[in-house]
Amino acid sequence: MSVTFIIFQISVVSLSYSFGEEINLYGDAGEAYAIEVNIGHPHQKFKLLVDTGSTTLALASYAREDSNIYFHADNSSSLFNSGTTIEAAYTQGTWTGLLASDFIQFPSLSIPEVRSDFALITKSHEFFTKASVWQGLLGLAYNPVGAWGKSGAVESWLDALDRHLNKPMSFQLKLCGPISTSNTTHYGYFKVIDNQTPQSNHNKTFRTPVLRKRWYEVGVIGVRVLSSLTSEAKNKTVGEIREPDKDMCVKLNTVKSIVDSGTTQIKLPDKLFREVVDELKNEFRKSQVLILDEFWNRREAACWLEPQVWTLPWLAIDLLSADADNQYFTLEIPPQELLSRPNWSVNNATGLMIDYLGVQYANIGPYNTSTSLKTTCELIKPVAEVATSIQAAQWALCGISIIAASVLLYLLAPCIKNLCLRRMPRSQQISLSQTALVEEDSP
Repeated sequence: MSVTFIIFQISVVSLSYSFGEEINLYGDAGEAYAIEVNIGHPHQKFKLLVDTGSTTLALASYAREDSNIYFHADNSSSLFNSGTTIEAAYTQGTWTGLLASDFIQFPSLSIPEVRSDFALITKSHEFFTKASVWQGLLGLAYNPVGAWGKSGAVESWLDALDRHLNKPMSFQLKLCGPISTSNTTHYGYFKVIDNQTPQSNHNKTFRTPVLRKRWYEVGVIGVRVLSSLTSEAKNKTVGEIREPDKDMCVKLNTVKSIVDSGTTQIKLPDKLFREVVDELKNEFRKSQVLILDEFWNRREAACWLEPQVWTLPWLAIDLLSADADNQYFTLEIPPQELLSRPNWSVNNATGLMIDYLGVQYANIGPYNTSTSLKTTCELIKPVAEVATSIQAAQWALCGISIIAASVLLYLLAPCIKNLCLRRMPRSQQISLSQTALVEEDSP
């Protein structure tokens, strides 16, 4: 799989401006997006959640309380079940299954059917949501975060596709909102792209680099509450010099900042989350919209009998640009998206996770800084591909091996000495002291 950049081409208003292509992703409000897939021979049809936060294609192989749709292994003549147990853990939920391989076909994609490894889920805990319309997961991240077993990580569907076509492929993911306010279904488009074929794109596209090939780890420069879109637009011009908040961007990227299509939340580190919420509360107090404290404490929803005129603050997320090391662009999220569903949560371990993004094209940038953002925000880590814990384990194993070898040599030293003396000619068996101090008289 070859994916160098994340392409942000996301709309939350209307499909007519985002799609000239066929819609092939569907999801309900608060849920992720799913795509139809055919697996096995004869084909068995399922819906897979499209997830850039994981790697492995995984599919339910048993009936659940709220769904009787699952993969029937006995009905596929092309299935190979290795019997090897594999497992995976996510931010929420885990599963255990068996490593298998079969033919995977996506009816909405112009690519051939390929044989790929996948997981037959036999047991799960808090992995499937209640009444979910999907039966499995299509992981699109890199192999280091794939499901694991005795033989290591499981090959992803994207890597199997690369191998089958003998050339690197990438994908494009467009996530949109509902067509109208009366429709809760969200729509999107998933497309596989040939890296060797030039792509025609007449729209302005903003790209952010993938810093490490595990998840789609990106550089988040800042998260800000905009007091007024008008003032923001007046005070910023494209190409101007604007220095980031160093402390904030370092905190945002201390662990990792990833783009995850499998979640519907914006997750921030605990301290930064409270700071952003406090800023939002202060801005809301200036408006005519009444919101009770129970809403900010996540105990009650905020509801109104009549539609509101939204003059509330937007949220801005600054992302590192792929065009220059000292450049970033801004995504702005309207207040309707912040309040329309439970979009916020705290996560100390995972860092920042971005999913539902609204783009205000007039203010997106790009904007410049006077120094390297990778250096200022400490985005360049000394370890790029191998986890620090794995390196530590390698050094520890090396040290243990050296100590064990030293002890073994110490214990075998008398045996080695006796063996050498036994093989040495008798005339040579004199001590060093005799050789140095006693001179033999000549006859």
